Amino acid sequence: MSFLSVMGRGNVAQYTTEGTDLTAILVEGELLGGECSYYACMPSKALLGPIEVAAASANLSGLRPSELSAPDLLARHDEWVSRRAVILATGAEPVVSAPLQSLEAWGSRCATGVQEIPQRLIVVGGVVACEAATWMSSLGNDVTMLVCGPRLLSAAESFTSRFIEKALAARGITVITDAQVVAAERPQASDTGLGRVHGGPVTVTCAGRTIEADEILVPTGRRPPPDRHGAEGRRPEPDDVLAGCLPDRLYAVSDASGEAQLTHMGKYRARAS
Repeated sequence: MSFLSVMGRGNVAQYTTEGTDLTAILVEGELLGGECSYYACMPSKALLGPIEVAAASANLSGLRPSELSAPDLLARHDEWVSRRAVILATGAEPVVSAPLQSLEAWGSRCATGVQEIPQRLIVVGGVVACEAATWMSSLGNDVTMLVCGPRLLSAAESFTSRFIEKALAARGITVITDAQVVAAERPQASDTGLGRVHGGPVTVTCAGRTIEADEILVPTGRRPPPDRHGAEGRRPEPDDVLAGCLPDRLYAVSDASGEAQLTHMGKYRARAS
């Protein structure tokens, strides 16, 4: 019998043996299923679904507009999440810019796993930030989005940015562009647990103004985790993976590959391995 050792049991690990007679030995330090299943794509869409239905009902004649229930919306999250070679499928960790690193800021995990709803929330980022700002504002809090560039989602076409910014504003979300953070502080910053407020009020200075909030959410990108797994004494870098310079019988898939951090890309790379 031939075995694969797969380090990381995320959403794409199952595809590493698809169509083969291999048996996989899975090594995982957290929940089986990975980031997409528990903290990212799936719970995010589950939280956005009722909001979309409520918005549609508000514009449909002959029907009373639906009302959102914050407790029921959060409960919906829980309904949805539930050696021949070595394959690195170890995912990625959040990237937080230097001015915000001392704040114990929320990442996307805290947003989808929210337990305590902050009354005032600062959200920094792009695509994930737009999704999170939408459902967090529907829980009844005051949301301010900080965008470092001149417009939302700068990689998309400009009309897309205008459309989304208008939709966010209609929900009462304040969007501040060209918001380069120059200072940030928070008393008693502490990791109090997933989805719980991480300390005292957050004060952020940017774009010529000072903003205070009860929590700050920073879903600003991800990168492979630090040196926990090694090949010949070091962790493979994304350039090594993309250039095909890994040691024999070592493969990297999903976020660990340095390619696009998308679930379907991870599945493709797992099958190709």
